[in-house]
Amino acid sequence: MRLLLLLPIYLYRRILPSALKKRQCLFSETCSHYVWRITRDEGFLAGCRALRWRYRSCRPGYRIQQDVDGRLHIRLVTGEALSASEASEALMRYYS
Repeated sequence: MRLLLLLPIYLYRRILPSALKKRQCLFSETCSHYVWRITRDEGFLAGCRALRWRYRSCRPGYRIQQDVDGRLHIRLVTGEALSASEASEALMRYYS
């Protein structure tokens, strides 16, 4: 069952030219790498959950906020918060 998720990810990463896969993800680990790792380590169902979570979270509309201690975090559209260490360095470079 894992191959149902791993094979399309593998083909996506190998066949599509890198120019078509511009890095615009707000996460430090790309969606394809994240889903690949979860599927490989935990199985098909966990990979499907990871794919669903990333698809729902990786949208425009996130906000970068600072808490009372001065630490930055990202508020996703779903209301969840990511720490600055979980965000892409390219995104956080402008705020730190």
